Amino acid sequence: MMSPAAALPMADQRRFGVREIAWWAGAAALVLVAHAAIGYAMQSWR
Repeated sequence: MMSPAAALPMADQRRFGVREIAWWAGAAALVLVAHAAIGYAMQSWR
C-alpha cells in the first residue's frame, strides 16, 4: 500500500503564488496580443 506522499510526488512543492499567477497571466496576454497583431498584419497584406 502506498503512502499519500508516494502517491503524490509533487505534494512537497508549494502551490502557485499570486506573483507567479500574475506572471503567467501576463505572458498569456502577451501571446494573445501578439497573435492578434500577426493576424491583423497578415490580413492587411492581401
